[in-house]
This record gives sequence, C-alpha cells and structure tokens, in this order.
Amino acid sequence: EKEKEKKKKEEEEEQQKSCFPTHGTLRERIFYFFDDGSSSILARVFSIWIIILIIWSTITFLLETVKDINSSVPEFFWSFSEAFCIIWFTIEYSARIITTTNKLSFIFRPLNLIDLLAIAPFYVSLIIPTGSSTSFLRVLRLMRIFRV
Repeated sequence: EKEKEKKKKEEEEEQQKSCFPTHGTLRERIFYFFDDGSSSILARVFSIWIIILIIWSTITFLLETVKDINSSVPEFFWSFSEAFCIIWFTIEYSARIITTTNKLSFIFRPLNLIDLLAIAPFYVSLIIPTGSSTSFLRVLRLMRIFRV
C-alpha cells in the first residue's frame, strides 16, 4: 500500500517536471494542459499567461472608464487590447470545452460559466449595432476576474 502511494507521488512529481501532460489520451492531455496549471511546466506557464491577461484586461477596462485617460489614449489601443485578450480567452475556453468528456457538465460548472459570460459580450457586441446600448455587456467582461 505504501509502495503504491510512493509510486503515485513519484509519477505526480515527474508529471509536474514535464513540459506537457504525459498521462492519458491526447485529448485528455490537451484538456489537462488548459484546465490544470499543475499538470506540467508549460501548463503552469500558460496559466500564468492567462492570469496576466485577466489582470491586463481588467486594468484596461477600468482605465478606459477614466475620462482623462480614455481621451489621451487612441481608441485603437482599447479595441486592440480587448480583442487580443478575448481571443486568448476564447482559445483557452474552446480548447477546454472541445476536449472535455462531458460538455454539459463542463458548461454549467461555476468557473466555466464565468468564463463564458466574460467572453460572450465581446461577440454579442460584434453582432449588435454600435448605436445600441451595450454597456451592460461590457460589465460582464469583468466577470473574468472572478476566475482568478
């Protein structure tokens, strides 16, 4: 029994030292890479990258509401920053939902709902005409911070 525990612990330590998750099918390894930052070194780096993007997205969202700052920064900066972050969040969310075994369960997990609610407003705003009131959609973007 102790030997099994020791072997399991050694496998977990080896897994954390690897660049990419090593156990399971390719689909499972991809899922763990995006869903579990402790599954490998690259997964940890990717998780840190996503956290940096969440912080950046939140800061730029807040700064954009400050009149003096907003007027001194080109509109392109705000648009590009938002699109850049949303693309990364979409890649991460899409990879996780495509590779999960139970998609319905995945969608309704609280953190995954937060992810979906954080990226959906961007795509909805692409469909809704610019004259429409979309400010409530922008507030939903802040939901991503709850993911951290």
